Amino acid sequence: ENIIRSCRLPHLLSEGIYTHFAVSDEQDSESRAYTEAQFELFMKVIDTVRERGGIEFALRHCANSGAVVNFPHMALDMVRPGLLLYGYGDAAEALGLGKGEV
Repeated sequence: ENIIRSCRLPHLLSEGIYTHFAVSDEQDSESRAYTEAQFELFMKVIDTVRERGGIEFALRHCANSGAVVNFPHMALDMVRPGLLLYGYGDAAEALGLGKGEV
């Protein structure tokens, strides 16, 4: 209800919705399950806002560096690779993006 009311405020155009994954870069099963649960909840919120409020977001965004590498199905409309682009972390090394010799 709060999201729907917020989106209906005058002079506000709500084009998108986003969230952040807290542990998408962690490989243990508990962290992976937590990220999957976060994604499921995020998608449920989007569906509920559409069904109850008739609001369709043009941009749905949640994939940070960890999700880009470990959960590609969560890319949706945009990704936020952040530190991955700078070659930081094990995922960057695995993708050949690690810091090289200067």
